[in-house]
Amino acid sequence: NAFAVAGRDLSGLEAGFSFDPERGLFVSQDFRTDFHDGKILGNLELDTRGEKALAYRLELMFDSVIAAEILAHQVVGGQPASPARGGRASGVFALSGKLDRPESSTGRLNMEIGQLQIARQTVAGRVLSAVELNESSDEIFDRITVNAWIRNRRMVFDEVYLSGPKS
Repeated sequence: NAFAVAGRDLSGLEAGFSFDPERGLFVSQDFRTDFHDGKILGNLELDTRGEKALAYRLELMFDSVIAAEILAHQVVGGQPASPARGGRASGVFALSGKLDRPESSTGRLNMEIGQLQIARQTVAGRVLSAVELNESSDEIFDRITVNAWIRNRRMVFDEVYLSGPKS
């Protein structure tokens, strides 16, 4: 019943796998799981041909996932984040590479986070203090759109767009 990957609970995972011996591919298409109060739909391919390492290609579509929980292990040191201020994330994530060589990973993230309340308590809010906001209730952004590349275990942001009723 309990299934976790990288510390993330995926107990509701529904997935079918097939193997194509001619192409040497393990494939799972349209697997589904609940994830931090949202949904994930994805595809996974593992290529068994070639050298020692398995090549992989992962494609995920996610909807209404608590954004603060996606980033909690990296941004807030593994502590659970408050979903009340973190918003909801929806988007697509694609990653490919070799399992034994993380530096070979390349991919793309396109994500929109809505239902935000960004003020001084958040990292983005601290940046906004340069605008001299007076109160923590001076929340001017409620949505972030992110487009990023992933390469060599690093994420490079092409675009980060903040918007809201007062911006």
